[in-house]
Amino acid sequence: TRCQIEKRFYKPKRNKVKFIKSIPRPESDVPKEFKMRSAEGEVLLYSTERPNIFRGLSVVLVSTGFFCSYLTYLSLDLRENDNTNVMWYLYDWRHKLFGGETKYDDIEDQMPMTNPLHVEMEAANIEAAQSETNPKQMESDTKEPSTVNDNADAEEEPNAVDTLSTQDLQELVALDQAMRNESGELIPYWQRAMIASFFVGVQVIVTGLAVVIPKRTVASLTLAKGGAEVMVERFSVLGGNTVITAPVSKVQALRARTERQGAGQYMPVRIETSYINYLVDMGGNVYNRGLFNQLLKM
Repeated sequence: TRCQIEKRFYKPKRNKVKFIKSIPRPESDVPKEFKMRSAEGEVLLYSTERPNIFRGLSVVLVSTGFFCSYLTYLSLDLRENDNTNVMWYLYDWRHKLFGGETKYDDIEDQMPMTNPLHVEMEAANIEAAQSETNPKQMESDTKEPSTVNDNADAEEEPNAVDTLSTQDLQELVALDQAMRNESGELIPYWQRAMIASFFVGVQVIVTGLAVVIPKRTVASLTLAKGGAEVMVERFSVLGGNTVITAPVSKVQALRARTERQGAGQYMPVRIETSYINYLVDMGGNVYNRGLFNQLLKM
């Protein structure tokens, strides 16, 4: 009831926490947090919901860590003899991700080698060999092209290069050139290992930030055991909530003062030599000001 709330917050017993006395009395101006009461009889002084920005930040950081792990796998797998296969798989994975179904799923059944450069060279060698063995046929083809013969040859000897468009082939050639130095040789393995180590370092950093950053956000400040203890809960978006409990004798609530910089009231709560600062507006929203800048020593 209203009387119980006023008695609880504005007329505390002796040797208990001194609560704010300058809270507006009208019903419409009283923040909702001052009316809440939990099932265990604990009075909830101030409460903040988990900010969605921290949840999204955690998901982004952890996802970035997993992606760095995938890049690490690719970097370590780019060995001298397996370079072309990884290059092709990376290209095929990109098409699957951004283009849905891909026509290159059975490409290994169509090609004897997965490197498009080798396929192109092999097709050129086959064409040169055919021109040497049957020069008359090649001359007749150049003078009088026949669509029927061309179709028959295509059915008998399918050309694997025809399954790739010109743009796709150019992209694959660019990927192959990116793995080589100026002289055309493959990048040494130790350089690729250093790239992999860099990705591992990035993964460790972003995963650590996902755990550490949200730890400085407060969830609630609660009175427990009939007002004998004060519990301060801070949370992490990964579920690592931390609850700090202190006797009321170590807690001192200073008198609130109105700040002219913005609407609301400012109440610092002192636990021994550390301060927990809140900025509470008239709508009941709680903002963090320098929370847990110092470790709380109970």
